[in-house]
Amino acid sequence: MTDRSDNTIRSMNASSMLKSFLVFGAVLHLAGTNLRSIHVQRVLPGPASNGGAAEVARLEAGEQTDTSSVVSDGTATAAENKPLDWNCAYDQDEDLLDCESRFVPALHYPAAAAAPAAATENATKASRWFFFGDSTMARTFQQIPFLSSNWDKVKEDTDRTNRWKHNYYGTTEIQQAAEELVPPDPIQGEGPSREPANMRGMRCTFCKNELWQHKRLPVRAEYFGMEYTKDRAFQTKNSTTTQKTIRLYIQKQHKQDAHTICVFNTGFHEMIIDNPPVNGTLHARNAMSFIQDMKPICDRFVRVTINQVQKPTGKHRWPQTFERVQEWNEAMTKELTEYNSNSDSPILMLDVFPKSLHTHHKDHSHMDANTFYKPLAQFWMQLILASSH
Repeated sequence: MTDRSDNTIRSMNASSMLKSFLVFGAVLHLAGTNLRSIHVQRVLPGPASNGGAAEVARLEAGEQTDTSSVVSDGTATAAENKPLDWNCAYDQDEDLLDCESRFVPALHYPAAAAAPAAATENATKASRWFFFGDSTMARTFQQIPFLSSNWDKVKEDTDRTNRWKHNYYGTTEIQQAAEELVPPDPIQGEGPSREPANMRGMRCTFCKNELWQHKRLPVRAEYFGMEYTKDRAFQTKNSTTTQKTIRLYIQKQHKQDAHTICVFNTGFHEMIIDNPPVNGTLHARNAMSFIQDMKPICDRFVRVTINQVQKPTGKHRWPQTFERVQEWNEAMTKELTEYNSNSDSPILMLDVFPKSLHTHHKDHSHMDANTFYKPLAQFWMQLILASSH
């Protein structure tokens, strides 16, 4: 009799537990579905959803960016209560929402938690966004929807090939003779990878410098063509590197009291250097040197990793290989990990490598505009507008 009662009780307990488990699973499923719909609505700018455009319009109307994370019971947890992870991976388009929620407080007002008054004061200042890089960065910048989002183009390259930048920088004291130029040192990973007599200008005809100003908000965004992390293509009598030429231009043309974010990406052109070949360690070291050179004008930095290249077809062998891209990205991650462990102002990294593994390539090193560059451009637009509030 006792055994039968025990069995009955155990059967009832098991039945109750099963019902509870099924109800709990249903709740989690609904919460997960709602969470995913939030991700898709806010980030994807495709025809199935106008979430990306709506977010831009909301920010331009002066509304604050929601940097809280939604949990299954519908309550909000402040992003500042979460530990900052400076390395954010972009694999699916929904990942960009997570990157946005972490990057907004980290990039714009890092002292907000400790000193709210200082953060409020900073919020009234103008913001500037500078993008540095080769054609991969140029393609992203040119997809940012400035024309449809209340922006004016202040200036752009006037040279039809976009290879000569001195008119854009307003540098009249140009090093004319080849013997006046400081030649690049390939051992140090410096470019351009050409003879001194022909090294002025860029290979990239797609790298068009542009400056945009929002019509109502105190925010500017500007792209600078820069093929090498240590670049000697644009020299003047006051500067022997492209980086210093750009820095002097910025210090002259832009207000110094604005909050400034610098986004940079290089790598593919440095892989062309073959005497001797540049390795990942040298590339990462030069990237840290770039950061030091730009610290006088940049409050915060974002490194964008190198996207994966297309699998080669035919007999041509490209210097940009799958293995080298992996090596250079890993070397950069290692360098930033060491730097950030000792810094109160960590350098952020947007890792686009995972996304490039399963996205269509336009050619060997460039990605498809609609499925790769456009979501990234929408992401940057949201961050740019959020910085003005």
